[in-house]
Amino acid sequence: MMQAMRKWYRWLYEEARVMHRDISLGNLMFRIKDNQVVGVLSEYGLSLRLDTFPAPTSKQRIGTMPFMAADLLVLEPPPHLYRYDLESL
Repeated sequence: MMQAMRKWYRWLYEEARVMHRDISLGNLMFRIKDNQVVGVLSEYGLSLRLDTFPAPTSKQRIGTMPFMAADLLVLEPPPHLYRYDLESL
């Protein structure tokens, strides 16, 4: 199921132009559709629309600490990148 979530997240990033920025167990759900388990990513309150803001503007850490990429766990974190969300998955 995680491989399917990564594929879906790639679509979200490349086609819908959205970076979630807060992937954690609390934001991952599932449902059953046609007798198959389908992953659902919820809670887009910290997401960023890339067509509006092509680069993250926040200088603060964004996300749920246990699921954050190691590169973000510093005093002055770098801008949030796509790969950081993949690391959270």
